[in-house]
Amino acid sequence: MRSVFLLLFFCLPALSYADLVRVGLFSGMSLTGVEAMVAEGNYSLVLPNGRREELKVGTVLTFSLRGTSIQLKRNSKTVGQFNQARLVSLLNDGALRINLAGQPEPNQFTYGGHFEFSVVKSRIRIVNLADLESYVAAVVESEIGANSAPEFLKVQSVLCRTYCLNHLDRHAAEGFQLCDRVHCQAYKGKSRFNKLAEEAVEATRNKVLVDTKNRLIIAAYHSNCGGQTVSAESVWSQPASYLEPVADTFCLNERHAAWNMIMSLENWKSYLEEKGLLDPHADSLAGDSLFEYHPGGRSVYFSLNEKQLPLKTIRENWKLNSTWFDIGVSRDSVQFTGRGFGHGIGLCQEGAMKMADYGKTFSEIIDFYFRDVRLADADALKLWNKQ
Repeated sequence: MRSVFLLLFFCLPALSYADLVRVGLFSGMSLTGVEAMVAEGNYSLVLPNGRREELKVGTVLTFSLRGTSIQLKRNSKTVGQFNQARLVSLLNDGALRINLAGQPEPNQFTYGGHFEFSVVKSRIRIVNLADLESYVAAVVESEIGANSAPEFLKVQSVLCRTYCLNHLDRHAAEGFQLCDRVHCQAYKGKSRFNKLAEEAVEATRNKVLVDTKNRLIIAAYHSNCGGQTVSAESVWSQPASYLEPVADTFCLNERHAAWNMIMSLENWKSYLEEKGLLDPHADSLAGDSLFEYHPGGRSVYFSLNEKQLPLKTIRENWKLNSTWFDIGVSRDSVQFTGRGFGHGIGLCQEGAMKMADYGKTFSEIIDFYFRDVRLADADALKLWNKQ
């Protein structure tokens, strides 16, 4: 039985839907050394030369970059050098505790599932092959933490699962499907601290959101909308009928509803000159009022001297919490007074949490933030969508 599972596992280049999700771990980091200890279950170490070794709890593997190959040690004893190594959880109940060499403490991460270690572009690449529902539970815990109402956790479970299945080709060129950063979804290891999250995932098992044409929706969510969500088109230039602006008062008194930032007036002037909105010669005698900005609500562009700059560009350049802000000038400084945290599209997490606290069901919360969507079974969805 074990040999059959190993054969199936390594013959499938890209597993989909109800199988396994390929997640690139520590994406973007230049890993040269990794230590992995079997924390749960039994593993089979599979090497390119056909060699296999069974690993029990407590076994420590050390992976060190050596040119274009990996030097592998087992409990400090050298096994050899290989271009890749695979760890298969024999009963699908295994977990590895991974330490990153040269990284500051704390640097331990525990992941469930199966693993591939290889060398790509002078770095060690780690791919975690995780069961879909286990992955969703881990993402929900990573994104939300441990203290949320069950109905909100159900909402987040459905959104995380939908987002995952709608982006399985995002990192195909890199040898995996999703990364572990917020670029895809935050994935910081297996769910271990929030049993309510696991229960919410189980309660919504295999459920995803689709639009009126039975297509997976863009399951967008963000921390806080500041009282008003935005349409997808205003940020991504890609319309979606189910992602339209929603007035949301639930989030207004929450942690990320408001923010402030101060910078020097000189820095702001230089930035506007660099972006072509300000002529240093023609505007040299302009008063401070020229630099005031009060849009009166959500907007898409910052306007000055009949020229425009996308607000999302300003947000990215200055690492602002959102694109919704006013600017006031006081002597030699400018103050940004902003609302919300995130891109503002789709579900406002802090607003949804408050709705759940008020007794709203997960279906009511979804219907509040998304238009004309419905729950569907991911397995049945394979009949409608090509993967």
